Amino acid sequence: MPGNITVYLISLDKIPSDFYSQSNNQLLTLDEQYRLAKIKCKRRYREYLCGHILARVIIAHHQNATWQSIILQTDKQGKPYITTAGTRISFNISHSGEWWTLALGEAGEIGVDIESPCNRSLIDEDILPIAKRNFSAQENSLLNTATIEFRKKHFYRIWTIKEAILKAVGVGLTGPALKDIDTGLGATKNTHSLHTGEGTILLHSDYQYLDTADCHLAIASTLPLGDISIVVNPIDWLVSEFNHSTNKQYVENIV
Repeated sequence: MPGNITVYLISLDKIPSDFYSQSNNQLLTLDEQYRLAKIKCKRRYREYLCGHILARVIIAHHQNATWQSIILQTDKQGKPYITTAGTRISFNISHSGEWWTLALGEAGEIGVDIESPCNRSLIDEDILPIAKRNFSAQENSLLNTATIEFRKKHFYRIWTIKEAILKAVGVGLTGPALKDIDTGLGATKNTHSLHTGEGTILLHSDYQYLDTADCHLAIASTLPLGDISIVVNPIDWLVSEFNHSTNKQYVENIV
């Protein structure tokens, strides 16, 4: 049965500055605080702090729980998940430039990848050499025959789908070679066979170009995909959910 997925797309540049206050660091687990303290790049620091809190707020909303009760975990391959009522719930996170995204749903193991062209110094001359190393023969043929205008669009479509597929199975770029994944010639929805050392995995993908964010987005899952809802910049709602849950927890602790 197809599983529905909700994708949250958030511009970190629109998050209120007080969200990054030092006091919010204490809301992370000790392990997360340790990892955060090692990050020296300001933007990466904001991505980590904001991303870990926002992920909890969003997942808690879908689970009808307080965000403080949501413990983010990673498996041995580094894939994030949470466990609630004994059930593992898959979600996935990606970010590019100012954009941060989280995909959450009912469609098995999920992978998501977002690419913002304005965040990349990718020039036309770089596309074909990168594709030659990482794309299949069919995909390279498509890029070689495309006009310059469409070549970059095809490149990002192919790249995001491949990334999302590898993230769905939790192997990342260290797993099966990117060129072994056939994304289909121009298809935005597709089914893929991924061959690993443990056998063949069937995956399903969906690709979209988002005009509002000038981003390429791909979602992959180990189960057929149903409806995909994309929520863009629900900033007020997120801050309200965060403050409400934080204040509620504070009152409960006092009582």
